[in-house]
Amino acid sequence: MKSVNRNMIAQISMDNSMRKIALFIVLGMLCTPALGADARFPTGRWAGKPSWCNNRPGETDALPQIFTRTSIEGYENTCRITRIKGNNPFDVSLACTGEGMTSKERTRYTINGNTMLVQDLTDSRTRPYTLHRCRT
Repeated sequence: MKSVNRNMIAQISMDNSMRKIALFIVLGMLCTPALGADARFPTGRWAGKPSWCNNRPGETDALPQIFTRTSIEGYENTCRITRIKGNNPFDVSLACTGEGMTSKERTRYTINGNTMLVQDLTDSRTRPYTLHRCRT
């Protein structure tokens, strides 16, 4: 009888350990930046023209955009990534601030090698444009 009780206690203890592990995995997924972000989302510096990649603030307005897993920073604006859906194209929901204004935007980013097609999903009248990956 004692061995049955010990086996039951061991099983219950293992079940609780598995629950804890599952809870940590779920919490880890929920706490990652940009819920649903795919690891292949394009990070780094991207510019309207390759020659803009070496430009620095204060020298010109033609600056590269800086993409991280949590934000996109451009000239006089910053967008926090709130959601990423898909895997090339990436449909990205953004909360943006710039020049004293705030907005919520949705943008589609399609990667093709070292170029990225950017399409505004919030305003269909906006024409898509291309960014080029900066090597530096």
